[in-house]
Amino acid sequence: MQTSRDGGDGIDMTYTVLSPWAAVETPESTIFSPRITELEGKTIGLFSIFKKTSPIVLAELGKFLKQEYPGIRLKEFQYPRDTEEIEFDTKYEPRLRKWLSDVDLVISGYGDAGSCAMYMAINTAYIEKLGVPTVAICRAGLWTSAMQGASSHFMPNLRLIELELQDLSMVLVDQHCIEDVIRPAVLTIKDEVVRLATAPMTKKEQPVKVEKDPLAAATFTGTLDEINTILYRHGWTNGTPVVPPTREKVDEILQGTDLKPDEVIGRIPPRMGIATVEKIAVNAVMAGCLPTHLPAVIAAVEAMLDPAIHVVGWTCSVRSWMGPFITINGPARLALGMETGSTFMAGYKRAASSIARAVAYCIMNIGGVRPKLEDNAFLGGECRFGVCFAEDEENSPWKGHQTDFGFKAEDSTVSLFWPVGRQKIISAIEHNDPESILEKLCIPEDIGFVPGCMYVLTPPVAKALQDYGMSKKDVIDYIVEYARRDISPEYLRWVTGNNHIPKGVPVPANTRYNVRKYWNKDHICIIVGGSDKVYTGSAFVGGGDHGGPVCAKMKLPKKWNSLVKKYKDMT
Repeated sequence: MQTSRDGGDGIDMTYTVLSPWAAVETPESTIFSPRITELEGKTIGLFSIFKKTSPIVLAELGKFLKQEYPGIRLKEFQYPRDTEEIEFDTKYEPRLRKWLSDVDLVISGYGDAGSCAMYMAINTAYIEKLGVPTVAICRAGLWTSAMQGASSHFMPNLRLIELELQDLSMVLVDQHCIEDVIRPAVLTIKDEVVRLATAPMTKKEQPVKVEKDPLAAATFTGTLDEINTILYRHGWTNGTPVVPPTREKVDEILQGTDLKPDEVIGRIPPRMGIATVEKIAVNAVMAGCLPTHLPAVIAAVEAMLDPAIHVVGWTCSVRSWMGPFITINGPARLALGMETGSTFMAGYKRAASSIARAVAYCIMNIGGVRPKLEDNAFLGGECRFGVCFAEDEENSPWKGHQTDFGFKAEDSTVSLFWPVGRQKIISAIEHNDPESILEKLCIPEDIGFVPGCMYVLTPPVAKALQDYGMSKKDVIDYIVEYARRDISPEYLRWVTGNNHIPKGVPVPANTRYNVRKYWNKDHICIIVGGSDKVYTGSAFVGGGDHGGPVCAKMKLPKKWNSLVKKYKDMT
């Protein structure tokens, strides 16, 4: 709703806007289990995360506790999955319950990275929810990540200890490392573990009734400047001006879908905010989207929730990932007026910039990702608010990107890929040299667990490879086979020690061999677009088992053609 008021210098429009902040499912009260009063004679559960270092750290702590309390019994449980909630894991949740059946106290850890610490805390909160008291351990500097994870799952008073221990992901953890590095560090927290394990419940730790978040259903009224300030102060924008999401504007954009406003697309982590169609629409309005953009934003949210993304590994990591790269394919990209030629990745077109920003706002306001709270990246990514572009299917010798996922060429789709950096691999040249092109495609370097890469190539490059007798599949197979690297002991340890063994590829037993840069082709894709005059291309490294690519089909409304016609002049 918008009205006007006389501000003295003229008439200022006032707006009543809907909140972009999403609701979450709430329990009756906050979580905190009754404490034990002593350790002697108790069964202590050591709950470790997926990394090999984690059970080693907890085992050393267990040894110290056993020396001081000979009558305790130690039990170990490792949850091998990265950035997942064990509460919803049908395989491991029953095993956890069985393991907890005779456990008096759980010590969980060791969260040594941003998303690791967050999900260690989330799963620790679930253990408390099952009635077993806990103490959690994270690496020094990750307190905020862990506490945000616990608080978002209604355990704001998680008993948490920071451990001064270096990141051992790429270190050979042999007996020397255990004795000289891990054991001395663990000894420094042993007494604090005992204190927190047996300290009586304080007044602030008493379970209190959880009220539904009033912000999710709130409305706000003010001038355009006032609305922008309100939204910014709540952490719901990146500081750039927004379109006020009034009831009228949200209703208008909802014309872009035949889905009901209260239909739930999914729950976006880490806060597990409920992504209803209407809440997605509110964020899309703020980003400047038109009704014709909404199917792409909804499809992007669906793709984001694909298990192949592990979106929290990117949004809540301490590493400085870029934002999602959103590729539009099919007839809708032309209806949206998207650029496919020169400057096609630059975001000059309204659809490209608005869709990218809308997806970023959904991550912020439905998923609940805010700077220095959930997002604790040491530097931060320069493309955190995403990039959206359309493939040039007309000038590509290959079928569109959507067909790589089994969709038809006439299907309109949205695909997501989360890179960590850009590497220019082919300089602008004016001659056809497919052998040189293939050599350059093998240049990119990345250190992901199961690395991936999005190659963006101009049409002349793709045509040169096609003329050389290579399909898109042939090119990807070539890259996988011949893009190789020496394998260091640290890299081998990093892959195996973090429980990220690549699928379908035997990992070498030693470092005498070179290995594939990309263990398999699951996380490699090629997009064609840009100038049709030069041979050039870039590689966006990243993706992998924490970032795609994934693809979802747009659900276009029945009145799609009339909407396209109506908003054509605004594209």
